Amino acid sequence: MKPFPKILLLVLAGIGSGAGSLQAKRIEMAIQRLNASDGLAENSVFCMLQDHLGFLWLGTQYGLHKYDGYWAGASRGDSC
Repeated sequence: MKPFPKILLLVLAGIGSGAGSLQAKRIEMAIQRLNASDGLAENSVFCMLQDHLGFLWLGTQYGLHKYDGYWAGASRGDSC
């Protein structure tokens, strides 16, 4: 048997066995707005990163903030 028919046969066998009926996983997300009353130095955030511990780091014009889900504390440092 030539290579092309073998591949076609494997693909058709996979579709017939249920491999072709995959369903998308639904992901629920929540969006929360933060502002100066939550501890940010200003209301404009230029960059965000989540670290391996789950903290969200927010970069603003006036500094770096660590958000733990409840409060955004300012991180002090001389350089970025």
